[in-house]
Parts: sequence; C-alpha cells; structure tokens
Amino acid sequence: MKKTVLLCTAALLILLTIAVGNSADAKDRAPKLKDCLQSEYMCYATSVSKLNSGIAANSTQFRDEYDGRYIVLSGELLVKEISNNKKEIKVEDKSGNSCTVDTSSADAKKVVGNLTLNQQVTVYGKISVQGWKKDTYVLVANKIAERHAAFADGSYVFASDETQRAYKGVLVDDLTSDKTVSFYVPDGWDNQYVKSELVHHEGGKDRTIGHQFFLNAISPQNTEYSEIFYIFYFNYDTYLATIPDNLSDGNKKAIEERIINNILQGSGTNSKIKIETIKDANGSKIDYCSTIYSSTNGEYRLEFLFRPDQKGITCMLYLYYPDDSAVRHVRDTAFLIETMQIK
Repeated sequence: MKKTVLLCTAALLILLTIAVGNSADAKDRAPKLKDCLQSEYMCYATSVSKLNSGIAANSTQFRDEYDGRYIVLSGELLVKEISNNKKEIKVEDKSGNSCTVDTSSADAKKVVGNLTLNQQVTVYGKISVQGWKKDTYVLVANKIAERHAAFADGSYVFASDETQRAYKGVLVDDLTSDKTVSFYVPDGWDNQYVKSELVHHEGGKDRTIGHQFFLNAISPQNTEYSEIFYIFYFNYDTYLATIPDNLSDGNKKAIEERIINNILQGSGTNSKIKIETIKDANGSKIDYCSTIYSSTNGEYRLEFLFRPDQKGITCMLYLYYPDDSAVRHVRDTAFLIETMQIK
C-alpha cells in the first residue's frame, strides 16, 4: 500500500492559523454531525398527485425509486377520513388525489386525536409499497404537522426543522473524472469565498482531488470560530501499490484508518483511531470516526465519514469548534451527505 499523505498540511495548517476563541472541551460533547445524521430524517418533498401518477404509470420503477424512502407531502393537503382507532387516515390534495397514511406510531396517533375532517396538514413519513402485485402504497407517518406547507417539488426538508427550510441545492459531480460520485450542496456553499479546491502536492505537481468549504465564511460570517468541511476521493488505482481482487470491509476500514492517521500525523493527537459503520436515519451506511484536535485555543472536533465503492472511497471531514454558537451548518452538511449518489 502506498503512503497516503493527502490532507495533513491542508487540514492542520488551517487549524493552526485561523483557530481562535475561548476554550471548549470537545471530549465532553457529542459529535454533532453523527447525532444529526442518526436522529433526523431528511424527507423528499412531493405530492399525492405525483405519487399516484407514478405508481399507476410504472409500479416497478415507482418501487425502485420510492419504497422505503422518506418523503414529505406538501401543498394543500386535507384530511378526508379518520379511522375509529386513529391508526389510519386518508389525505387528499387540491386535485382530488388521495392516499392512505398509516398513523399507528405513537407520535402520529397523538396528533390524529386532535384532527378534524378537511383540516390542513403536512405529513412526513416513509413510503411502503404494498399489495400482491406491489402496485399500491401507504405512507407510514413519523410526523404530522397541523398546518399547510408548500415545499418546492423535489426539494428536501428535515422533519424536525421547525424553520421549515427546504433545500434544493447545487449539483456537484466533479469529484471523479467519470462522475461516479455526485451530491448537492446548499446554495450558500457555491460561493468563491466559501468553496475552494483541495489540492494534493506530490512529486512537485499539484493535483485537485476534491473541495473544501469554509462554512464560517457564509453570511453572517463567523470570524471567531472555524467550521470547515472537506471532501475528496481516494482512488484505489492512484494510491494503492496493489489492489486485492476483492476488497473486504476490513481492507477498506484499514485504508480509511491510514487516511486518518496521515491527516493527523504530527498533530499530537494520540487517540486510538477506530472506524465504525453507522446507519443514518434514512438507512444509508457510512464508515465513521470521531476524534479531537487540541490547540492552544481549545479542542476541535473532527468527524470523518467514508463512503467506499468498488473504485475508491469518498472521504469527508467535518471540522468545528464544539461551541453551540460556532456550529451553524450541521444540517447543511447532513444534506450534502444524504443526497450523495455513488454509481
């Protein structure tokens, strides 16, 4: 395996040169991005009309696209039926299209007890394709809001976000030359003062390997604390001397540990690096490691995330000062990760 010195100078020099602020103890604070990914559902905004027309046109394609997917039904949505046991309701949009909503969860059932017919609601939940021919669906509700919300079709919303912010985002697909990896970033990230190239120096040459986003530069700027997100692609052909015919999960985790150790080398960070596989609330698997970096200005939290595939590993690092006032873009970062597609 070749030595993988990728971001050591980039990450740590940024820390040393712009990290300021009062002392905070990162060890005593839960990793914010991991907590967000595992506890918050990100829902795709769509309508009853679109769902109904989609399953009628091609139930197999509908199943592939929507079964098990978290969505939010927005637009003008009215309650048309409520079962006696409060475990099921029917909702209808202004076009007269209706669907069944499973409200048997404790949180949903509690809200249903307060609903009346023709009341406007917004429903967040997971699609379950059903029937012998798999040509019907039910929306299993996680949350019902007693209000009308009009999210743009195709946008994304975190169910727990009371601000009702809807993400549409800007597509980024240049992480690899063959566009294997694609993801969306919030509009505010696509800015010359926020986004810059992540460059790998090797053999006297510079090669762009990814991007870095200086999130504390997003308006309103935070000049006191650093908050940075890095993303790059580790290509097996480029960085491994030999590639096993079948890379096991253990092989991939060993590579991920080596990447982290090379980023941290010389930093004085002595904590044991251990990669775990976690699942986010939407069901995607992510290899994950959290550690801290101690500076004269306090301790920074570093959260490493990896998405391995057959050709390489998409590597991510979220770096922040663990003060509540300093970590302003956790959901933004989770949005990027949740929208990631790997061919």
